[in-house]
Amino acid sequence: MKKTKRIIVALLVAATVMSMVFMFCSCGTSSRFVGNWVCDEVHSGYPDQLTLNSDGTGTGDGFSCSWTAQDGTINFNLNGTRYTYEYEFKGAKLYLDDYSYSKVN
Repeated sequence: MKKTKRIIVALLVAATVMSMVFMFCSCGTSSRFVGNWVCDEVHSGYPDQLTLNSDGTGTGDGFSCSWTAQDGTINFNLNGTRYTYEYEFKGAKLYLDDYSYSKVN
């Protein structure tokens, strides 16, 4: 009986730890980012179009990339080159630094 209780407690602890790891270490992605975005004005050094997937993959101007977002910063890794921008949501718009993006379907 004691062995069964220990196993149950161990399983509950493991499940709790795994849930916490998933919540806090899930690539820094957020469902708010997920979708297709188009820059409202074209600017050098910024993607014109973004597709961001929930698994942390996506495309920037048609090129495959990975992305993470955390603490007001979004990072894109495109063919080994890292691009970092400050982000902010204002209403339905996503801002990378000072440049706005609109979500499209």
